[in-house]
Amino acid sequence: MTHYETILIFHPDLSDEELDTHAEAVRDRLTAGGAEIKDMERWGKRRLAYNVRRQRYGHYVLYRYTAPAKVIRETESHLTISEFVLKYLTVRCGSDEKTPPDFLRGERGRTEEGEPTEETSPRSPERTHPPSESSDSEKPPPAPQKADEPAATEAETPAVEAKPATAEAEAEPEPATAEAETPDVKPGA
Repeated sequence: MTHYETILIFHPDLSDEELDTHAEAVRDRLTAGGAEIKDMERWGKRRLAYNVRRQRYGHYVLYRYTAPAKVIRETESHLTISEFVLKYLTVRCGSDEKTPPDFLRGERGRTEEGEPTEETSPRSPERTHPPSESSDSEKPPPAPQKADEPAATEAETPAVEAKPATAEAEAEPEPATAEAETPDVKPGA
Protein backbone atom coordinates (compact mmCIF):
# COMPACT_ATOMS: atom_id res chain seq x y z
CA MET A 1 0.00 0.00 0.00
CA THR A 2 1.05 3.58 -0.64
CA HIS A 3 1.57 6.31 1.94
CA TYR A 4 -0.60 9.43 1.67
CA GLU A 5 -1.24 12.71 3.43
CA THR A 6 -4.58 14.46 3.06
CA ILE A 7 -5.32 17.90 4.40
CA LEU A 8 -8.91 19.06 4.68
CA ILE A 9 -10.28 22.54 5.25
CA PHE A 10 -13.68 22.36 6.90
CA HIS A 11 -16.29 25.13 6.99
CA PRO A 12 -15.50 27.72 9.69
CA ASP A 13 -19.05 27.79 11.11
CA LEU A 14 -18.82 24.19 12.37
CA SER A 15 -18.79 23.79 16.14
CA ASP A 16 -16.15 21.59 17.77
CA GLU A 17 -18.60 18.69 18.09
CA GLU A 18 -19.69 18.96 14.46
CA LEU A 19 -16.07 19.21 13.33
CA ASP A 20 -15.17 16.08 15.31
CA THR A 21 -18.16 14.26 13.81
CA HIS A 22 -17.20 15.15 10.21
CA ALA A 23 -13.48 14.45 10.78
CA GLU A 24 -14.33 11.02 12.23
CA ALA A 25 -16.68 10.36 9.28
CA VAL A 26 -13.78 10.94 6.87
CA ARG A 27 -11.56 8.73 9.02
CA ASP A 28 -14.22 5.97 9.05
CA ARG A 29 -14.62 6.22 5.26
CA LEU A 30 -10.87 5.75 4.82
CA THR A 31 -10.63 2.79 7.22
CA ALA A 32 -13.74 1.14 5.74
CA GLY A 33 -11.98 1.10 2.35
CA GLY A 34 -8.88 -0.56 3.77
CA ALA A 35 -6.74 2.41 4.79
CA GLU A 36 -4.58 2.31 7.88
CA ILE A 37 -4.61 5.72 9.61
CA LYS A 38 -1.20 6.57 11.07
CA ASP A 39 -1.97 10.03 12.41
CA MET A 40 -4.72 12.66 12.47
CA GLU A 41 -3.92 16.24 13.52
CA ARG A 42 -6.37 19.06 14.12
CA TRP A 43 -4.71 22.39 13.47
CA GLY A 44 -7.67 24.54 14.44
CA LYS A 45 -9.32 27.51 12.78
CA ARG A 46 -6.97 29.51 10.56
CA ARG A 47 -7.25 32.35 8.10
CA LEU A 48 -7.19 31.32 4.42
CA ALA A 49 -4.91 32.97 1.87
CA TYR A 50 -7.96 33.79 -0.26
CA ASN A 51 -11.72 33.36 -0.07
CA VAL A 52 -12.94 29.83 -0.68
CA ARG A 53 -16.69 29.50 -1.20
CA ARG A 54 -17.01 33.01 0.24
CA GLN A 55 -15.29 31.97 3.47
CA ARG A 56 -12.20 33.68 4.88
CA TYR A 57 -11.41 31.09 7.60
CA GLY A 58 -11.43 27.30 7.86
CA HIS A 59 -10.71 24.41 10.23
CA TYR A 60 -7.64 22.44 9.13
CA VAL A 61 -7.33 18.67 9.67
CA LEU A 62 -4.37 16.56 8.45
CA TYR A 63 -4.50 12.76 7.94
CA ARG A 64 -1.45 10.52 7.42
CA TYR A 65 -2.26 6.99 6.26
CA THR A 66 -1.52 4.10 3.93
CA ALA A 67 -4.19 3.01 1.50
CA PRO A 68 -4.85 1.55 -1.95
CA ALA A 69 -5.54 4.04 -4.75
CA LYS A 70 -9.18 2.98 -5.03
CA VAL A 71 -9.89 4.30 -1.52
CA ILE A 72 -8.39 7.68 -2.39
CA ARG A 73 -10.63 8.10 -5.44
CA GLU A 74 -13.76 7.16 -3.50
CA THR A 75 -12.93 9.41 -0.56
CA GLU A 76 -12.09 12.39 -2.78
CA SER A 77 -15.36 12.02 -4.69
CA HIS A 78 -17.19 12.12 -1.34
CA LEU A 79 -15.19 15.18 -0.21
CA THR A 80 -16.01 17.01 -3.44
CA ILE A 81 -19.73 16.59 -2.78
CA SER A 82 -19.60 17.44 0.93
CA GLU A 83 -20.86 20.92 1.79
CA PHE A 84 -18.75 21.02 4.96
CA VAL A 85 -15.39 20.58 3.20
CA LEU A 86 -14.11 23.79 1.57
CA LYS A 87 -10.95 22.29 0.08
CA TYR A 88 -8.83 19.15 0.28
CA LEU A 89 -5.48 18.01 -1.02
CA THR A 90 -4.10 14.47 -1.10
CA VAL A 91 -0.38 13.93 -1.64
CA ARG A 92 1.40 10.62 -2.15
CA CYS A 93 4.48 10.37 0.09
CA GLY A 94 7.38 8.00 0.39
CA SER A 95 7.32 5.51 3.27
CA ASP A 96 9.92 7.49 5.20
CA GLU A 97 8.65 10.98 4.31
CA LYS A 98 6.68 12.93 6.84
CA THR A 99 5.69 16.55 6.41
CA PRO A 100 6.87 18.40 9.48
CA PRO A 101 3.87 19.91 11.25
CA ASP A 102 5.83 23.04 12.20
CA PHE A 103 6.51 23.72 8.51
CA LEU A 104 2.87 23.26 7.52
CA ARG A 105 1.56 25.35 10.40
CA GLY A 106 3.80 28.22 9.39
CA GLU A 107 5.76 28.06 12.64
CA ARG A 108 9.46 28.72 12.59
CA GLY A 109 12.07 27.62 15.03
CA ARG A 110 13.16 30.15 17.65
CA THR A 111 16.24 30.38 19.81
CA GLU A 112 16.06 30.90 23.56
CA GLU A 113 16.29 34.66 23.01
CA GLY A 114 13.24 34.56 20.69
CA GLU A 115 15.22 35.10 17.49
CA PRO A 116 14.36 33.01 14.39
CA THR A 117 16.72 30.14 13.68
CA GLU A 118 18.95 30.15 10.61
CA GLU A 119 17.35 27.02 9.15
CA THR A 120 15.50 27.33 5.89
CA SER A 121 12.92 25.01 4.44
CA PRO A 122 13.97 22.66 1.65
CA ARG A 123 11.33 24.22 -0.61
CA SER A 124 12.85 27.71 -0.45
CA PRO A 125 16.59 27.51 -1.02
CA GLU A 126 18.72 30.18 0.56
CA ARG A 127 20.64 32.47 -1.77
CA THR A 128 24.22 32.67 -0.55
CA HIS A 129 25.41 35.54 -2.76
CA PRO A 130 23.84 38.13 -5.06
CA PRO A 131 23.81 37.38 -8.78
CA SER A 132 26.88 38.56 -10.65
CA GLU A 133 26.55 41.51 -12.97
CA SER A 134 27.78 39.54 -15.98
CA SER A 135 25.11 36.88 -15.80
CA ASP A 136 23.97 34.88 -18.78
CA SER A 137 20.43 36.28 -18.50
CA GLU A 138 21.57 39.65 -19.88
CA LYS A 139 22.73 38.16 -23.19
CA PRO A 140 20.20 38.30 -26.02
CA PRO A 141 18.77 34.97 -27.13
CA PRO A 142 20.36 33.37 -30.19
CA ALA A 143 18.67 33.87 -33.55
CA PRO A 144 16.54 30.97 -34.79
CA GLN A 145 18.34 28.71 -37.26
CA LYS A 146 17.17 26.56 -40.10
CA ALA A 147 17.27 22.80 -39.69
CA ASP A 148 19.98 22.25 -42.34
CA GLU A 149 22.40 24.88 -40.91
CA PRO A 150 24.83 23.87 -38.15
CA ALA A 151 24.54 25.72 -34.86
CA ALA A 152 27.00 28.61 -34.55
CA THR A 153 28.97 28.94 -31.37
CA GLU A 154 29.66 32.21 -29.60
CA ALA A 155 33.23 32.28 -30.97
CA GLU A 156 32.01 31.92 -34.57
CA THR A 157 29.37 34.65 -34.27
CA PRO A 158 30.72 37.98 -35.56
CA ALA A 159 30.60 40.79 -33.01
CA VAL A 160 28.98 44.09 -33.94
CA GLU A 161 31.31 47.03 -33.37
CA ALA A 162 30.00 50.43 -32.34
CA LYS A 163 30.98 53.42 -34.47
CA PRO A 164 33.25 55.84 -32.68
CA ALA A 165 31.69 59.22 -32.04
CA THR A 166 33.45 62.08 -33.80
CA ALA A 167 33.33 65.80 -33.16
CA GLU A 168 32.05 66.35 -36.73
CA ALA A 169 29.04 64.11 -36.19
CA GLU A 170 28.13 65.95 -33.00
CA ALA A 171 28.51 69.39 -34.59
CA GLU A 172 26.07 68.70 -37.46
CA PRO A 173 22.72 70.42 -36.92
CA GLU A 174 19.63 68.27 -36.93
CA PRO A 175 17.38 68.58 -39.97
CA ALA A 176 14.36 70.84 -39.53
CA THR A 177 11.06 69.11 -39.02
CA ALA A 178 7.69 70.05 -40.44
CA GLU A 179 6.40 71.09 -37.01
CA ALA A 180 9.18 73.67 -36.58
CA GLU A 181 8.28 75.38 -39.90
CA THR A 182 4.54 75.72 -39.22
CA PRO A 183 3.33 78.94 -37.56
CA ASP A 184 1.73 78.78 -34.11
CA VAL A 185 -1.95 77.97 -34.51
CA LYS A 186 -4.37 78.07 -31.60
CA PRO A 187 -6.54 75.01 -31.35
CA GLY A 188 -10.23 75.54 -31.98
CA ALA A 189 -9.71 78.81 -33.87
